[in-house]
Amino acid sequence: MWINQRFPNTEVCGYVDLNAATRTTHARNVNPSVSIRTLTVIFLLAVGMRGGWWGFQSLRGSADSVSALLPDEEQYLMMARAWRESGEFRDELGFRAGRMPLYPAFVAWIGGEGVDPARVRAAQWIVGGLTAVLAASLGAALLGSRVGIGAGCLVAADPYLVHFSSLILTETLFIAMMLLTWRLVLNVRADASVGWREALVGAAAAAMIYVREAGLAFALALLISRAVVCRRDRRSWVRGALASAVIVLGLAPWAMYNHSRLDRWVLLTTRGGITLYDGVGPQADGSSDLGDVKRSAEVEAFALRGDEVGWDRHFKEAAVRCMRNDPLRVAHLAWEKLRRTWNIVPNLEEGRGGATLVVSAAWTSGVYALAAVGAWLLMRGRFGAGRLPSSTSAGSERPGRAIVVLLLTPAVVVTLMHAVLVGSIRYRLPAMPMLEVLAAYALCRIASRIGAEPSAKEIEAA
Repeated sequence: MWINQRFPNTEVCGYVDLNAATRTTHARNVNPSVSIRTLTVIFLLAVGMRGGWWGFQSLRGSADSVSALLPDEEQYLMMARAWRESGEFRDELGFRAGRMPLYPAFVAWIGGEGVDPARVRAAQWIVGGLTAVLAASLGAALLGSRVGIGAGCLVAADPYLVHFSSLILTETLFIAMMLLTWRLVLNVRADASVGWREALVGAAAAAMIYVREAGLAFALALLISRAVVCRRDRRSWVRGALASAVIVLGLAPWAMYNHSRLDRWVLLTTRGGITLYDGVGPQADGSSDLGDVKRSAEVEAFALRGDEVGWDRHFKEAAVRCMRNDPLRVAHLAWEKLRRTWNIVPNLEEGRGGATLVVSAAWTSGVYALAAVGAWLLMRGRFGAGRLPSSTSAGSERPGRAIVVLLLTPAVVVTLMHAVLVGSIRYRLPAMPMLEVLAAYALCRIASRIGAEPSAKEIEAA
């Protein structure tokens, strides 16, 4: 029974050493991988859920209401078409560095001539399927195949991930790239020499940042948390430095591209200023409403001059002034933003009725509760038998804490970022697959305890 199985052997810094785990699999009956057949089923389940949901929406609603695009979707399609026509990612203001380039390029490449949104949606269903597979692989590597299968199924069926996979937004591709980065971290063994594995982590992190600039915060948080957890491994900081160097090198071509067109070094985008202003400006209420700001005379003047660097600097300075002049208001807004970000039901009124409200509340509150239970069990070292294996290496006396840190890092980043920036359910989505790994672990523990009770009673009676 899973309740009586011990946690696989761990490496020096507390993260799972897959080679050591494999060596102890037979003895411990804990498999740190999921079979190809099972991963295929999880993949097909995820793709089917996403395509089926879009088909259901199309049958239930009018064609116009289903195909209506959000402002950000329209912008990405515009940038993709502009790239196919001119080789530049121009948005509605004519700015060329307003977004990171990988997602518009993905949309342009998948969408084909004319950039067909239907083709992009279908491709994102496949990416969503790969995301579920990556979640299964991550969960299995950390906590065994049963947890991995459970995590993959939870990610495959997550109603918000299912819904957003049909929207032409960065979420689906970004989450896949983030899970890939987290998964590659597990392949970095503490007893191995510093080398290509760290470079691979850095390359995956750079690709994640190329999808969305917020990926930089996630990547740095991952490297820092790993170094802190691996504090007894003197090479952990060297590993982090190497991965960081690869990230910087990976971003260099984009910075040079921006310099050639803007005559300024822009490592990420020129959108940071207005994004911050949207969160803390005098019009801010916790939600996002850039429409009025973009229609202002100031923005039009910057657009006419083509001065997107000045546009970025102007709104950064305005946002900082707002924070300095009224810090209490900013603090009050932070609570509202976090409420919106971690809300168990949709923030929009049109999504707060009927089955949508019930499913959302039940699913989200269930994942939150189970993730909390899973984190608590891991922090207490309850891997199955209730105690850690005696054969763990030095420095890994509490590998459960390392696992919790690894899985909760995205949630911490989301919370810190969106206490300042605007709050929305879509911005918490990168944290959900990691929380669902914790939830799957709690489910496996609960199911194992229920299954073990009859045999325990029989033994006691005997």
